[in-house]
Amino acid sequence: MSESSMSSTGMAQKGLAEIYRINIEKMRIQNTIDKLKAERSPSVAKLNQLMDRPLSTPIDLTDDLSISPLFASEVDWSNNPMINMLEAEQEATLKQEEMAKYAGRPMFGLGLNYMILSPRMENNMEMGGENMIMPMATLSLPIFRGKYKAMSNQAKYKQQAIEQDINNTKGLLEVQWQQYSTELNNLERDHELYNAQYKLAEKTYEVMLSSYISEGVGFDEILEIQRELLDYQIKQNTTVTQHWQIKSALEMLLANEIDL
Repeated sequence: MSESSMSSTGMAQKGLAEIYRINIEKMRIQNTIDKLKAERSPSVAKLNQLMDRPLSTPIDLTDDLSISPLFASEVDWSNNPMINMLEAEQEATLKQEEMAKYAGRPMFGLGLNYMILSPRMENNMEMGGENMIMPMATLSLPIFRGKYKAMSNQAKYKQQAIEQDINNTKGLLEVQWQQYSTELNNLERDHELYNAQYKLAEKTYEVMLSSYISEGVGFDEILEIQRELLDYQIKQNTTVTQHWQIKSALEMLLANEIDL
């Protein structure tokens, strides 16, 4: 066998081996895609169930992670359940204080008593039969004024304690809000980085593919670049997922929808 024939045979075997390797990589990637699709279906069904929609309703999510700046000091906590509970408790103690104040004061009342008198017979004579209107007045003097004053002070101190609890709760919520906002900003930066890296890897792939077509070298590097391209896409999708998770956490804090 001539040297040129042996060289041609070697190149053919090398090309066949590379085709096999491409098919192996293709099967691995397809298997990963199928697994991800299978994992997505139960998640979509669970979300639709929570939202009281048909289980097969498609869910559209944007991959735009541009985030408006959010400052904890500008957040309205009026719908937060914890804040609402404390404010309702504070309002109840305010009413208790008012009741204790009024109970400790003298009370004076005026009224009319209307009496219906039926006619009656006395000594064979009809007596009565005329209705009566009697004016009435009442005066109530509190005997235990110290008791009511103590109740009033107790309600007042409780209001102050609840006010402090409200301020502490808002402070904790603002810290948590700031942490979530920082994570969102980091996700936005990561998403931009992965997008830029993907574009550079795509250009690198095109250059190496041209080199492989013309010179037949660099096959392993091409496979590696393809893996990097897939990895950057997965990382981009992961940042999108995390973005929506944090957005949901922020909406839970506010008990209201937010526009990011």
